[in-house]
Amino acid sequence: MEIGYRIVERFTPAHDGWAKYVDWSGLSHLEEVVGLDCCLCPSVIKTYVADDREHLVFAEHLFACFDDQEYATGRVTDALNADLHQILALAREPPEEELIALDLACFRFMGFDLIEEATCISALTNCGGFEGVFLPTDLSPQGLVPAAARAYEIRRSLGTLYPNEPHANCAIWAVWRRVEQPVGR
Repeated sequence: MEIGYRIVERFTPAHDGWAKYVDWSGLSHLEEVVGLDCCLCPSVIKTYVADDREHLVFAEHLFACFDDQEYATGRVTDALNADLHQILALAREPPEEELIALDLACFRFMGFDLIEEATCISALTNCGGFEGVFLPTDLSPQGLVPAAARAYEIRRSLGTLYPNEPHANCAIWAVWRRVEQPVGR
């Protein structure tokens, strides 16, 4: 199973748009959004440089995701701030049996995001809900599905109940968050 590292902005109640987002989404139980949605948690890295080619993973599916955490943090030009940024470790379409055995040092498993990869929008937190597929209570306080089986079930239901909705065509991403932020860069 391939693991990639991505540094994204945090979306929490401290963000100016939080109250409007909660009103729109109906996800009033969220403590923050942890995930890959490019609008809610955009990448801190905005452009590629030539050396990135050697380290890119999932490039056909996700911008600014690298095979090496140190390389990813080295690409950040400003100091990382744990209140504003988060380092995520990611696996695309992970086999559940491999997840069970995986232990990423300094990272905590957060859950699963369902991302429509053409636009990098989360079907869970940024599509206004899909009636009959999942409830807000299916999501953790971070806006992720805690269990792989439920994430795959939600994806199947999205395809069945919303076959013509582009945001319903999703990939499943396992998400871990670094629990100890590097100092400085």
